[in-house]
Amino acid sequence: TLIPIAKADRFIIAGDHKQLPPTVVSNEPRLKETLFEKLIERYPNLSSMLTVQYRMHEKIMRFSNLHFYGGRLVADESVRNHTLADLHIRESTKYPQILNPKHPLAFVDMSQSDATEAQSSRSTSYYNEAEAALCVDLAKELLAMGLKAEDIGIITPYAAQIKRIKKVLEEEDISVETKTVDGFQGQEKEVILISFVRANDQGEIGFLKDARRLNVAVTRARRKLICIGDAKTLRHDKLFNEFLSFMEKEGTYLKD
Repeated sequence: TLIPIAKADRFIIAGDHKQLPPTVVSNEPRLKETLFEKLIERYPNLSSMLTVQYRMHEKIMRFSNLHFYGGRLVADESVRNHTLADLHIRESTKYPQILNPKHPLAFVDMSQSDATEAQSSRSTSYYNEAEAALCVDLAKELLAMGLKAEDIGIITPYAAQIKRIKKVLEEEDISVETKTVDGFQGQEKEVILISFVRANDQGEIGFLKDARRLNVAVTRARRKLICIGDAKTLRHDKLFNEFLSFMEKEGTYLKD
């Protein structure tokens, strides 16, 4: 970035420093903050924020708007109230509450089930079999309701969970895109399913503590956002506790 900037009389940098930055493998402290962040902090009078978004339902936008963007974002009229119901799909008989086409937000709390995180002996990554199974089952039901596979996305922060979900999807001959949060940055789907994976008595959530990762994950959906996680574990983190409280107030909140 610095080389072309050094050769320019004027330059414009566009981006969102509230989302995930480039991956830095160096331990050099100065590299933890991006050039984009440094310029915005040093020259706030030279920065301009685009405030109208054309992707998601206003309720899907609301949490990130309040916690990351100072309440300055506005949903364009064309997307402000759009839902799956506008696509004239069938209603679900298997998951009528979670997949209600008229409601844009749903959280499935797995803390009262036997869902738990695990690691394979050859990996430091985590997976959660119960959450993976529910993600696939919800994706199958969305397809049965009339959605196309390309309208559905599954996001999860851990590679081991990606591997398990993809394996089951392949066995079912379902081609729903499944990626990590980092891999989905910049993309959107009509429906996003998120598996948070972590479920333990210590309240450890690892790199989910990075607020930018949550911001990216919950802003990929256009019409419906469905989150699956262990609320008891996630609530140990301040931001996740606020997110779960938001979902209880604004969305469909179910205990599995």
